[in-house]
Amino acid sequence: MTSPVPYTRAEIKGLGTQLPARGIFCPACGLYIPEFADITPEERTELKQASLFETIKTLRTRTGCRLTWAKIWAQHKDGPHPLVTPDTVPCRFCGVPLHPEAGQCLLCRMDWHDPQHLKQLGPSFTDQILSAAPGATICLPSHTSWILALHFAEMHGRQNELTIEFITRDTD
Repeated sequence: MTSPVPYTRAEIKGLGTQLPARGIFCPACGLYIPEFADITPEERTELKQASLFETIKTLRTRTGCRLTWAKIWAQHKDGPHPLVTPDTVPCRFCGVPLHPEAGQCLLCRMDWHDPQHLKQLGPSFTDQILSAAPGATICLPSHTSWILALHFAEMHGRQNELTIEFITRDTD
């Protein structure tokens, strides 16, 4: 695996409130872990040993990054968090990780509560991800389905071809 291109202080300043768009992808939170040009390998090693507060403070001072970026990096000191854990099993239809006792998948929309009568509960987001034209935007109705869609797109090499968004609905 090659190292991601680090962000420079000027680049970080120019991005304003945007989240990192490159780095190592964390499938558990759906974010990219930024690398910083102003952090040396020695400082990186020291930061891994520091408290969360000290890490965030140092990153902000040394790189000029926003609090959000520093938190992302600090919460991923040891790299991305796994999406698939001992407490999950893959969906038998699309492969995304699910709770072992799940009866349906939020991403492919398959329902197997009644194993004798499998049914699909709506359009499959996995089909949309696989068949979408490069540059397309796919909107997901929940944070969980958004995380799963990001993971699924990464699994199938589509993460750089598509925009996958979580759309919140106003309740007013």
